[in-house]
Amino acid sequence: MKILEIINGTKPSLSFEVFPPKTDDKFESVLSAAGEIAKLRPSYMSVTYGAGGGKSAARERLYQCGDDDRRQPPHG
Repeated sequence: MKILEIINGTKPSLSFEVFPPKTDDKFESVLSAAGEIAKLRPSYMSVTYGAGGGKSAARERLYQCGDDDRRQPPHG
């Protein structure tokens, strides 16, 4: 299901945005936090590019850790 379909649906939705870590040594901490957030069963979670808009390896790693059945292609 696409995010637009979720937002336009009849049920209330809850989403979270995850910011990739700036340094590799924080990756496991962010991944753990995302796992805890996922337990809340949000309608969706997004992984941001960051304020500079640059692509980061950490963002791609977080994206790859997502649920295959619910993962949407990256935007941007």
